Amino acid sequence: MEASYTVGHTNEDLSPFLQGPDRLAFRSPFPQHGGLSDFTAMLFSDLPQEITQEILIAAVNVRGIKRATRLRYVSRSWNAAVMEAIFASRILDQGNPKYLFWQRNLAYRVMDRPGRLSRPLRIIRKVAEHLVAYRSPSGKSFTDDALRCCVFEICNVPLEMNWSGRDRDKWFMDSDHSMESIDQDDKQFKQALLAAAAWTNEIGLVRDILSSFQDCEYLICQDGQGRQDFGLIFGEPVDLAAYRGHNEVVRLLMNAITKGSEENGLFWGKILKNAAKGNHISTVKLVLKPEYNCWDPSLVAGLQATASLEIFQTLLPLAKDFLQVEPQRKPNHYHNKFLPSQLQLAARSGNVPMMEYLFYLGVKIPAKWPKSRNPVLEAAKHGHKDALICLLTKGFTLDQDSFDAAVRYGNPDIVQVALNNAGKRHSFTQALLSAVGRENQSVTRMLLSQETTDLDNEVRTQAWWTAKKMGLESMARMLKQVRVI
Repeated sequence: MEASYTVGHTNEDLSPFLQGPDRLAFRSPFPQHGGLSDFTAMLFSDLPQEITQEILIAAVNVRGIKRATRLRYVSRSWNAAVMEAIFASRILDQGNPKYLFWQRNLAYRVMDRPGRLSRPLRIIRKVAEHLVAYRSPSGKSFTDDALRCCVFEICNVPLEMNWSGRDRDKWFMDSDHSMESIDQDDKQFKQALLAAAAWTNEIGLVRDILSSFQDCEYLICQDGQGRQDFGLIFGEPVDLAAYRGHNEVVRLLMNAITKGSEENGLFWGKILKNAAKGNHISTVKLVLKPEYNCWDPSLVAGLQATASLEIFQTLLPLAKDFLQVEPQRKPNHYHNKFLPSQLQLAARSGNVPMMEYLFYLGVKIPAKWPKSRNPVLEAAKHGHKDALICLLTKGFTLDQDSFDAAVRYGNPDIVQVALNNAGKRHSFTQALLSAVGRENQSVTRMLLSQETTDLDNEVRTQAWWTAKKMGLESMARMLKQVRVI
């Protein structure tokens, strides 16, 4: 650690005492040998857990979220301890990082300070207690560990499954424990319980409580009429079941929806999209049965959402006519826009089999690819080596933005591919400064080893000054060792 840390209400600089990731030197508070305090070395891991956490929380606050997350890579034990310190520090509540590590942070906060939880977090805890009690043989007693595991399980719903959650920014605000109680008939609780049961595939529980939704089907799947006066905690139950591939739960929930055929076309389409997003071919085939009339746009949404080649090959023949003849489409929309956009998505996820199939279908390489849809940039940015090699062998070129992205996101394998395909037109200056700023020593060494006139003495000196200015002492020492100055 290369910074001053504040523990409690002191402003003592702790950096001289930290001698590597697992050693700490501390000054005894009691004078010895003529009134002088001695320094005693001890293992950092031997400190009481409470003190260790206080030090790590202070380190998180001093370093900021970006540099604090790098402390996770010191060791496996540090990974868990640093993550807990990040959550305990509440640094994620500030500004843009609030959705970083959302699921794990949410689970931590639900289990923390149970008497001060906001209403949404109290509902999550009550849902977890209900689920654990339902699973328990006795039906009542359960351990804290069982509750903690269940909270983490139901909090693991992807954030994109529930963008309709209202006032999410206020979920982590401490509330007065004297707020109104949440009973079994509370609609927000009932909806969250059904959603959690659908997510965890508790078929029996779904059957038990589904009858109570006869007069409020909009809690199973929204009807767009605005009758729901609260935000969803987890999302819509039928969407969650489809995303997880829980076919029996999907059947139960779909059969409980008794709306008109036109409305159902929209609902079945949403279910299809989420089944495709979760890559569950059996659920997709369930929704494609003749009794469920999916809208054509939903087939396209399923194609765009899935990473499964089997699902893509199943849906494409059903949607191809719509893609080619739909009145609002421009000429050659299928080849000029749909297939290239699918290639971008496949490159982003590193899905090489899907990319190969898209090339087989005849995806074209435009003369100038829009930066926002450049598959080479996507593969480089997300660290997918095989996807990047696939694109380069198919005739795509590595532009400057893609080269910089490969270095910025720091995967050495990707950087090596980028260097192998870099030419005189590529500038290494920004790439080097980016690698230094991100404390990526392996990538920095790779760049400095290149024989290029772009990295002259002035640029190398600038890299060293960048490390010094940012307080990156280990990086600055490494740059001196390789004689950049």
